[in-house]
Amino acid sequence: MKLIYLTSKKYPGKTADHNFVKNIAREFSLKLGEEFLFVVADYKGNDLEKINYLSSEWKMERGKSFFYFFWILRLYFRNRKEDVVFFSNDPYLLLILIFWKGIFRFRYKIVSDWHQMWQDLKDRIIAQGSDLLITTSERLKDNLVRKTGVMAEKILVARGGANIPERNISELKVKKFIKLKIREELDLPVDEKLVGYVGGFKTMGMEKGVKTLIESFHQLKVYKVNLVLVGGKEEEVKEYKELAEKEGVLERVIFRGWQTEESLLEYEQAMDILVIPYLDEPHFREWGFPMKVYEYMASGTPIIYSDLEIIREVLEEKAVSFKAGDAGDLAEKIKFLIEDKNKGEKMAKEAMASVKNFTWESRTEKIINFVRENEYILYN
Repeated sequence: MKLIYLTSKKYPGKTADHNFVKNIAREFSLKLGEEFLFVVADYKGNDLEKINYLSSEWKMERGKSFFYFFWILRLYFRNRKEDVVFFSNDPYLLLILIFWKGIFRFRYKIVSDWHQMWQDLKDRIIAQGSDLLITTSERLKDNLVRKTGVMAEKILVARGGANIPERNISELKVKKFIKLKIREELDLPVDEKLVGYVGGFKTMGMEKGVKTLIESFHQLKVYKVNLVLVGGKEEEVKEYKELAEKEGVLERVIFRGWQTEESLLEYEQAMDILVIPYLDEPHFREWGFPMKVYEYMASGTPIIYSDLEIIREVLEEKAVSFKAGDAGDLAEKIKFLIEDKNKGEKMAKEAMASVKNFTWESRTEKIINFVRENEYILYN
């Protein structure tokens, strides 16, 4: 069996999905060696080291679908002597694979990796045309079964992961006690409480609850606490600064732009509380599981999250929840963790202890085992 991971992304890239795809590809490459190939649109850099990759060298945005329509056919013929399994989360590449397989009855197999649903005909075509499906949550799996008619037995729930090797988890416990030093290195206040959000401020143009987080600070004026927002684009930082000024809390909000993966962990460890403020909207409620959940868990920092079922699958009893979109309730939960430090630390320890079950390594192992368990069915 040869596993070919297809993406039309160019590397290096700064989005969360770029990192997600790259981390999975790296683990596949480590585990499968020459039996794995990572196909990217174009590559200029050094962040695909230790990954067996192939660049299609397609540099333009226009005409991409037309280019891949024929390029994928060529790729298959170059590898047709092996039992090929194509793996992808790119809907247009998956549609091309399904088309050619249907026309020529090719023997290659398709494993679709689902991070969301598109709520159009693509969902049914891709789900029904895939031999196996991977999802990041039980909620998304249930939605696929209900809305596309695909059999539940064909779907594996393989959650995302923290980009931290298991061997380093013990080191986090040590770093927990040098929080002040980390703050000094990051030029953050060392003698005040810090509530943080780390990640993109918006996704696909949608607000992710940062507005709710800023509004909650209007009710925290009696506390010596600052809000640290890390990871926004320049135009997003400008927008939320204006909101913070309107709310009268700008002097207590610290903005930091895009950061490297390595810096993100340091920011997460520097906080007293981390917040996942997602809104009760279809994308976040039904399939948009935030990968920052695992990063937050690995940091050893107490977490507050929007009480959405999809997040509760992982964080229940390991963090404090608040009513999504309710700035008042969020403020109350922040007060609770400030006043009951022991409760927060206990939950944070439980979260950090369980994060070893949610690594990129464990995700790829589950996927490989699932494909191999179904290999007889796939090729016979």
